[in-house]
Amino acid sequence: MKSTEKAALVAAFSALDAADAALLSSTRALGVSTPATFSAAHADLTRAVSGVGKPLTALGALIDASVVDADPPPPPPPPPPPPVGVLRALPGGKFADAAGKAKVLRGVESWAFGSTDLVKMCAAVKTLGANAVSPLFMGTDLTRLKALCEAVKSAGLVLCFNPDQGGQLGFMLSDGAVAVLKQYESTLVLNYDTELSGTQDGGYSASQWVSDMKALVAQVRAKGFKCPIRIGSPNAGRAPRYALDRGAEVLAADPEHNLVFACQVYWGTSYYQGLAGFGNGAAGRAAFLAAAAASPVCFLVGFDATDDVGDTGEPAMCDQCQALGLSYQHWELADPDGSDDDLVQGDLATLTTLGRSLQARWRAESH
Repeated sequence: MKSTEKAALVAAFSALDAADAALLSSTRALGVSTPATFSAAHADLTRAVSGVGKPLTALGALIDASVVDADPPPPPPPPPPPPVGVLRALPGGKFADAAGKAKVLRGVESWAFGSTDLVKMCAAVKTLGANAVSPLFMGTDLTRLKALCEAVKSAGLVLCFNPDQGGQLGFMLSDGAVAVLKQYESTLVLNYDTELSGTQDGGYSASQWVSDMKALVAQVRAKGFKCPIRIGSPNAGRAPRYALDRGAEVLAADPEHNLVFACQVYWGTSYYQGLAGFGNGAAGRAAFLAAAAASPVCFLVGFDATDDVGDTGEPAMCDQCQALGLSYQHWELADPDGSDDDLVQGDLATLTTLGRSLQARWRAESH
């Protein structure tokens, strides 16, 4: 009981005692009164009876308001932690970050061998002006996976995690890998089988692709991931017609409604474009990019400078993506054996001619 409550109760009891004493005195006076004094004695008794009521009422109110020998109420439970914000894939090829701000991705794919300096790799990608890195993670070492995530986070990049070369889906969905990746989910995109082995001319139908991709999405979501899942294309990654025509069905089946579709536009003049329903050369490439940007699903397309088809027309495609607001990534940061597609030399620091060209482009863009 608080000291103020105790003092009020003592005062109330004292007032009640005084009223009781006056009542007793008045009662006695009435008992010995004479006919001459009876009226006055009766009036005194009436006032004494009335006087008891006020302190008695006050005392009852104090007792009701006081908490005597009661435990204090338990503190309210802490508020639940805020939900982890994740990237959201938007139609056409844009993303919204965890704060809801729209952005396009300019990414770099890279080998991530056991000997690769992950910090230098991420620093090189950042220096180029890109905002995402997609390392082909090699092996199943959880300590190295944690180091990769930390390096990407420190560089302020989006991690498009690609375990194609290191255990594929089994490793990505293992308990240990899931525990690590979820710590960095706010800037994570999970890639799976960017270069799907099924081929359109080999009988891998769009319906089979839809069924396979729905099963994949369900398997990943069962692990609790809310971040975007990037789904590959058949024909070794070069067949966008599946996603353009049927991707919305896969997206509708995703409880998070957060999918990204891939296509490697490593097209020169080749049968890939014909299979996809686009013309050869620059016109076909431009037609596909326009279709991807207008699509109800999100595309993150892949470019390289030269391929088995020769010059792929990457500069013009980069210009078009910038105009369309379409996300893309370049293969590759640096090949251990050297490549015309390298953006930096083997030291992961010295830019190649192509690297300087893309750096100038990306730094001038607002993404």
